Amino acid sequence: MMTVTARWLRRLRRSEKGTAAVEFALVAPVLAGLMLSGYEASRYIFLTQKLDRVSSTIADIAARGETLSNTEVDSIFDAANHLASPYDFANSGRVILTAVRLDDEDDPPVVTYQRTSAGSLSVSSRIGTQGGDAVLPNGLVLDEGASAIFAEVFFAYEPFFGGDFVNAYTIYKVSMYRPRSSNQMVQTGG
Repeated sequence: MMTVTARWLRRLRRSEKGTAAVEFALVAPVLAGLMLSGYEASRYIFLTQKLDRVSSTIADIAARGETLSNTEVDSIFDAANHLASPYDFANSGRVILTAVRLDDEDDPPVVTYQRTSAGSLSVSSRIGTQGGDAVLPNGLVLDEGASAIFAEVFFAYEPFFGGDFVNAYTIYKVSMYRPRSSNQMVQTGG
């Protein structure tokens, strides 16, 4: 009996049938995980670059004129939707445009103007509220009599894959430009 079992085991050891299938079954989940995480990582990187570009472009456009009408601000917000394409910025994103001015070196900077784009994303400015003291990012210091235009961009990021491992969260980007034509952005009618 022992010799029959020993012969059968030797014959089984020499056979390589099914070896590739077993190896593939062990490696396939790892490869699938790498592929999906690579896709999700590249999607996230592309989205953050888009949002950087949106915030920079919006702040740059707003800082070009001496004044901004309501119609011009609405057009700027509409441009944000196009800049963020192919992402659904109209439903998942929001822009807050803020002007800050420092009148006296001994006083804190003040938010002199603020507008928020339309959208369903519930966010508030990290710079401050109109008429209140401004919280400048990254230790930014304004000179006395200087102004700055901030464009804050928010986007509700939800991963396609790995929702069990990575929760949805809001991506935040901010850009600042100094006004080119005047020292303060003033809202005009229209």
